[in-house]
Amino acid sequence: MSKFIKILSVVLVCLMLSACLFACGGKDDGGSDIIIDDDGNVRPSPDGKETVVKFWGWGESGEKEVFERIVNEFNEKYKGSIKVRYTQRPSNNYGESLRTALLGSSGPDVVYVQDNYFKSYVTSGLLKDITSYVNESAWLKDYETTMFPNTMQRYKYNPVTTTSNADDPIYAVPKDLAPTALYYNKNMMANAGIEIISKSEAEVKAALAEGKKVWATKDNANGLEIKIKAYYTDSKMGVKVFNNQIPMSWAECVELSRDIMAANSGKYGFYSEWWFNYGWTVGGDCIEYIETDDAAYNGGYYKFTLQDASKNYIVKDDCAEGVTVNGKTYNAGEVLSYADKQLLSDEQKEKCNVLPSMREAFTEFVRLSQGSDTIVDTVKQSDLTNEYASVEDFYGASAKGQLKGYAISPNPTTIAADGKNGYFTSGKVGLLVTTMSAVKQVRANMKDDWDVAPML
Repeated sequence: MSKFIKILSVVLVCLMLSACLFACGGKDDGGSDIIIDDDGNVRPSPDGKETVVKFWGWGESGEKEVFERIVNEFNEKYKGSIKVRYTQRPSNNYGESLRTALLGSSGPDVVYVQDNYFKSYVTSGLLKDITSYVNESAWLKDYETTMFPNTMQRYKYNPVTTTSNADDPIYAVPKDLAPTALYYNKNMMANAGIEIISKSEAEVKAALAEGKKVWATKDNANGLEIKIKAYYTDSKMGVKVFNNQIPMSWAECVELSRDIMAANSGKYGFYSEWWFNYGWTVGGDCIEYIETDDAAYNGGYYKFTLQDASKNYIVKDDCAEGVTVNGKTYNAGEVLSYADKQLLSDEQKEKCNVLPSMREAFTEFVRLSQGSDTIVDTVKQSDLTNEYASVEDFYGASAKGQLKGYAISPNPTTIAADGKNGYFTSGKVGLLVTTMSAVKQVRANMKDDWDVAPML
């Protein structure tokens, strides 16, 4: 039996990479939908006309180039059956202009949707329930289970119950959850006298277990000190070392950035436009979904947790039995959820390492671009939970309840013309957090030597 598919989805990636999981007929081109037979083969529409899919998105020049290439390859593969028309729209007021277009008779078929508009679009009936297509896609199932567990959860929503439970309908798929990495300028590091090594954490641990204290490097035949750190200074030689196979800590990132800036006048050390990775490193998020039996909340509600001052917890590596809270077992290396961490007993806390709070994580991100005289966060005793004996205990005695900026990153408003990738390739910043999809753009435009390392 054939399937006629008419779908308004949120992304094009799966349309292109999942053997035409979705196909949309343009409303004004007069053609009927394509056919996908039981074997998954794409067949032309019964009237012989090419099905046109109108795709809207936004992004900087590098992203536009990538999607244009993908669209061209897709159109060539399915020539005569499907044709995608890709239009890059201005990011300013994109959400409102998209809503207007979707309410009309000739709007786009496949679109980017910003998170803050997603639920309202679903409630307004502008997006199609694509649950059945997602469930039938082996590629998507493999994607979620092997690369990004629980990724699809954020795209589930029931407009009637206003819930986002595991069995609620799916209205979108990820656009480009590419692995994120730290790009670094090797020339700037050389100017700062930093030696770059490439040793995995497993190699470092094995060397230390064997009793080794130093290992020979390209520039230091006598050997540099072995440490399980991404950035450090050799205690004997005084040589600064950057290991590009170990993720940096927050403090190491600041130290490295300052060293780069000191040796490269007028340049910035580090830039990341996303604060999410800071929150995710401690297992937090800006909004948490809280499940409840309270009938007034239809199974759960969202809580704004960006300013949550309670510490997070990760199960210790040597805790073989794990930690079970609220019926869920967390194994070694797993971070407890927002709800479950609040149920930890003192005995269970002993089996965990303490991580910074969500408030600390967000504050750390804000400090990157703020001046050294700018107060970023002022902590009052009333802000703190009973985990802290005093304000000094929260950020350290030297902070005196106040944290100021690091001044190691450009303000996001100053890089609008170049874009973050262009800011890096032009040599204005030494370290950049961005996705691996930027490799092509960096390779084409970067004059200095560069490489990538794990994101902090």
